[in-house]
Amino acid sequence: MAASSRVAVAGVAVAGLPAADASMRRRERHNNFDALRLFAAIVVIYGHGLDLSGQPVPGFWNGPFARLGLDIFFCVSGYLVTQSWDRQPAAIEFALKRALRLLPGLFVCVLLTAFVLGPLMTTLPLGRYALRWQSWSYLLNMALYLQLYLPGVFTHLRGYGAVNGSLWSLLPEVLCYLTVPLLARLRPRARQVALLGGGFAAGLASIYLFHGTHPPVVEFYGLYLNYGLQEVPFFFVGAWLSLVDRGRDGFYRADIALGVFAAGYGVSTIYGWQAMPLEWVVLPYLVIGFGRMSLPVIGRISAIGDLSYGTYLYAFPVQQLLLQLFPRLPFPILACVIVTLPIAWLSWHLVERRALLLRPRLGGLVTALDRSARQADAWAMTGLRATPGLLRTPVLPLAIGVLILLVYGGQLQMGRWQTDEYRLLVNQRLWGWHILPTRLSYSPRPFSEALLFGYDWVVLHLRSPLIAPFLGALWLATLGAASWALFFALPRGRWRIVVSLVLPVMLFVFVLVTNEVTEFFFWPVAAAAYMPTALTPLLLLFLLSGPPGTTRDVACCLALLAGALSSEMGAAFAVAFAAAAAVEAVSRPVPRGPGVVRTLVARCLWWLLPGLAGLGVAVQLVRGRVHLVEYGSAARSLTGHPVASAIAASQQMLRDLVGAAGLEGGVTWLPALLLKLVFAVSLATVWRWASPGGIRLGRFAPVLACAILGSAFFSLYGAFLHYGLLCCERQSTTRFWMFDVLAVIVVLVALPRGLPGPRWLAPALLSASLAPMLWRIGGLRADYDNLHFATEARMKTWVSAAKPGDGPMQLYLPPDGVGLLIRGTSEPVGRVRIGHDAPEMVEAAGQFFRRQVVDVCQPWQSEQSWLYYGRFIPACPPHGGPPDRIYPTPDPTRH
Repeated sequence: MAASSRVAVAGVAVAGLPAADASMRRRERHNNFDALRLFAAIVVIYGHGLDLSGQPVPGFWNGPFARLGLDIFFCVSGYLVTQSWDRQPAAIEFALKRALRLLPGLFVCVLLTAFVLGPLMTTLPLGRYALRWQSWSYLLNMALYLQLYLPGVFTHLRGYGAVNGSLWSLLPEVLCYLTVPLLARLRPRARQVALLGGGFAAGLASIYLFHGTHPPVVEFYGLYLNYGLQEVPFFFVGAWLSLVDRGRDGFYRADIALGVFAAGYGVSTIYGWQAMPLEWVVLPYLVIGFGRMSLPVIGRISAIGDLSYGTYLYAFPVQQLLLQLFPRLPFPILACVIVTLPIAWLSWHLVERRALLLRPRLGGLVTALDRSARQADAWAMTGLRATPGLLRTPVLPLAIGVLILLVYGGQLQMGRWQTDEYRLLVNQRLWGWHILPTRLSYSPRPFSEALLFGYDWVVLHLRSPLIAPFLGALWLATLGAASWALFFALPRGRWRIVVSLVLPVMLFVFVLVTNEVTEFFFWPVAAAAYMPTALTPLLLLFLLSGPPGTTRDVACCLALLAGALSSEMGAAFAVAFAAAAAVEAVSRPVPRGPGVVRTLVARCLWWLLPGLAGLGVAVQLVRGRVHLVEYGSAARSLTGHPVASAIAASQQMLRDLVGAAGLEGGVTWLPALLLKLVFAVSLATVWRWASPGGIRLGRFAPVLACAILGSAFFSLYGAFLHYGLLCCERQSTTRFWMFDVLAVIVVLVALPRGLPGPRWLAPALLSASLAPMLWRIGGLRADYDNLHFATEARMKTWVSAAKPGDGPMQLYLPPDGVGLLIRGTSEPVGRVRIGHDAPEMVEAAGQFFRRQVVDVCQPWQSEQSWLYYGRFIPACPPHGGPPDRIYPTPDPTRH
């Protein structure tokens, strides 16, 4: 290391940076930063040791004592990393130095913990330990995604089974690193203002998340945001100090620092957390001032190596290990320091230092990557200069729509799977294709039943639910069909492809963000029936705006047939469309002359055939369900009363027309109506840009509107007449989809020239119409743990059923009251024998998996039993003996 200086970073020191001159090299080699970081690591050990051993933890400046060590780490890190960048402002070189200092030690620590410490300390057999998902998901710590637990390791200790609770701080550290080159682009004074302003803003946000009234719980990449933000002020103020202390030898004075620190600490004892902003300035000033000194003995600790990072990495698992092996150890914190320091020394000399020596060997690669980075940066600046032009195009709403679509699509694996699926699969396995006519007799929907039959066939052969692939294929097919229809209708032009993509995507996403997450999108049975139904009016809107011809008529006929043969709403839409088209055709003059019959047939056949098909589906549905009364429906006042049901349906349809589904809670009808109008006007305006000759709906605009209204009224009337109440979520979402299409039709007729104003206004309003996503994020995360419970319960059920033999299987129930994605159940838990008055879902699952005995389990049960505050929670499958885990953990030092 003689040829290069050492610049250390808090907990993640950086080495191997060439010094600017001899004086700088002497200053960096003789300072207290190494000793300061080692002191911070020991402070963390002390704070964690008191907590893990069950002793009272003293507070320091309105926080746990261990946080003081972490604050010191971030102060030094911000100061030295900023100096490192200013000394050599190259992005690739900067990233390589950070990665070589941070990742090798972390990788080795995680691997040793998962594959050495875990197998030695787990209470599970090694085979079961190797097969548990937690054993492998722990490796995500190498990607800075916090994973605290290993199966059966330290489960009886006060750390709640946490193996290494110190790793959480590495992610905010790396994120702070990313801000250094970004803020370096600013001018010097603006950079200083940004550091102070950003640091204080992050700190105030953390105060709100910790101490505010009903603050939200925000998680990012496995880390709670309040914990990550609380360290940002120390990093940013440290970076600010590295900018303002240049050329000021008397900037740091120990007497001033100690005096201000003592005064600030005294103020914090009086005002509590309200005095925390004072700490963000005082502590970094004191820490950096002490670190720049060169005390005779303390400054030479670096001669033995930089042990701070290794100490920080290994101290927590060492503490847990000592408490597990020696629960009555008299001085556990001192013992942890004695054991951890040699491990940290080995980590530095065998892993960290050797990794840092690789940097000179990668010089050629770094040069090439840096050249590519500079070229990419030039392209990015060119793109930024072109951004104002892009804002006048549909590219921005398309990008936002695709991003939101991906957010919702990431939750497809949480789709609903319940008794209906098990029943359908059992019948199909027993009867094969012969079950299809039987299903059509009580559910005369050939198109959707064919889709479900194919889906069930694949599930039976692959023995996996395949919810996400099936729903994803339906989503893509819906968007693809709508995009093709619009592409067919649009004339050739520059933005033909973009507009044919943005309009279907925006309508799809608008329905998502303005509705509760419903069965329409996330239940295979509902999506197969109602997604083609909702797609039909959209396809007709696009196709009928295009040039007339045989291709258009055939496509419209197929779209109407698919909708009519998918659901009762689709059948009603086809019948209403045919009726409205017939009225419109009768009102027109009849052509005379030869070939009149052929002309009339060509004009009417494409909507007449789907109308007849829809009428047949509707008649069969009425015949099959007219005498069927749902359980509990007879007691409702509207059930079986045609006039009262028609009045209730009309009132509900008016409410649906002026509002947006899902926005009714806490939002009045006027903002919902304005949001829908903004969306429809901006969408129609963008559409008109790609159609300079105009959108030729003509006589089909009122026909489409009547068909949408007729289908919506039929669904509401049938729900009130049959069930006595508003049902169901899948039909409600379909209605709101159709009403959004109706709003676009109304705007096309009322504003033939589109929205007046500058070119960028329509794309901006179209993007702004997706604003409900901002408060839908909370809805997406509502019951997120329960949804994960339900998804995990379904997968654990299938894994249990896949075990060889005909012994008992475990059926894990989804949580009650989860919401709309996965229905909760009230089945009793315990062992059930199939065929002996078993509950419906248990009976269906047992028949499907061919098991005679089923252990019905709650979703939170696992293979370990618990004693939770004196309440015994059995394992699943049940086993005798004492509980595997006890909470709260008893103190082993007390009898």
